Amino acid sequence: MGEKVKAFQYILLAVFGGVTVVAVFVLATYEPPPPEGTVVVTGPTEIWGPPLPGGGVAQVLRILRNDNERLKRTTYVEKNPATLYSELLEALAVGRGPDAVVIDPSMLLALRDKIQPLPYTSFSARQYREAYVEGAEIFALDDGIYALPFLVDPMVLYWNRNLFNNAGIVTVPEDWTTFTDIVPRLSIIRGGGELVQSGAALGEFDNVRHAKEIISALFMQLGLSLVKPTGGPQAWGTDLLPTYRAETAGRPELALRFYTDFADPIKTVYSWNKTFNGSREAFAANRTAMYIGFAGEIDAVIATNPNLNFDIAMLPQATAVGRNRLTYGKFYGIAVLRQSRFRSDAFGVALELSSSRTADVFQNTTKLSTTRRDRLRADPADPNATIVAQSALIARSWLQPDQRSVNDVFGRMVNDVVSKQSTVESATTEAGRDISTLLNRYNR
Repeated sequence: MGEKVKAFQYILLAVFGGVTVVAVFVLATYEPPPPEGTVVVTGPTEIWGPPLPGGGVAQVLRILRNDNERLKRTTYVEKNPATLYSELLEALAVGRGPDAVVIDPSMLLALRDKIQPLPYTSFSARQYREAYVEGAEIFALDDGIYALPFLVDPMVLYWNRNLFNNAGIVTVPEDWTTFTDIVPRLSIIRGGGELVQSGAALGEFDNVRHAKEIISALFMQLGLSLVKPTGGPQAWGTDLLPTYRAETAGRPELALRFYTDFADPIKTVYSWNKTFNGSREAFAANRTAMYIGFAGEIDAVIATNPNLNFDIAMLPQATAVGRNRLTYGKFYGIAVLRQSRFRSDAFGVALELSSSRTADVFQNTTKLSTTRRDRLRADPADPNATIVAQSALIARSWLQPDQRSVNDVFGRMVNDVVSKQSTVESATTEAGRDISTLLNRYNR
């Protein structure tokens, strides 16, 4: 047991650089030493999580385990993101769950009572803020750090170089005003209103991949908090509900109207409708000039059409004075589960995988960005690396009360406006009520 604690202390010392932090963390996570002669049970660490580009966590473990005894006993089990939560709950219910799980912020509220947080007495809020990019602070709640972040997949703008060249457009739009100016030049509409070529894959919900995340980015660029801590009897609120947005009145409607206009045939930016199979598929088939997706999709786009002449750029931004630059990002963090029999080992692995020395391995393997501030980099040999790193720095996410239900809420909000069943004002307010209702189960 003494050697085990000593090894773990060295890991903490390397990661956090403070003897005091090490001592406090050991006290917080280790049980008292067993009586003399007792057999100490240690074991391997099993992590569940979604597949990531380039082989993800499993591939990184294969690279690192030869030089790390702890990682030799660590396995990563890839799970379908759509069923990860339900499978995890079923396994934990019968005591057969993993020691840790890779989560993104959409899973945090639902799993909060299953996760063992890292206390701020062990890793202070100041240390966390200085170590990771700002968006990763979403894992740091009021009572501790619920996941140690290691990767972020930021949302970027994919653009078709041939279609831009054909339209005589020289530069990629950096703001939404320029974006809307060039969309009509990139769209081709035949007589009778047939949309032959799309300038941008936006406006609908069901056939726009990541529609919820795109709309979330628009909301957040306008300064809206989709879920935020509140005072009074409720712990969580949303700026989509008028009660909580006195200073941001009108902004949710502005964002939703902007998005849905791309599916309105009477608007100049009309460029998308239900006849398209899917936004990424249309982009890969040279049918749409701009597609908003995640950086981690680059290989999937190439695999669909190896001859596609495309590039990526940062997500366009709001142009109003004082607006902060922002994009949506999927943040991945390793959360240690309360039920783990080998919790200390799991924390050690989480610390290793979220450390500075591991960051480059993750970046080289996945082509995504580390969350470590000291390891953000742009590879001169990789034309995408600068865009990914810059986007990671401004990436943000939000705590979804229930991923599937929230997706339904956003779908209704968009579809009701596009079909003219609701105004943008009533649709955003109704969405706010629905999200508030979902949040009630987590209010304390």
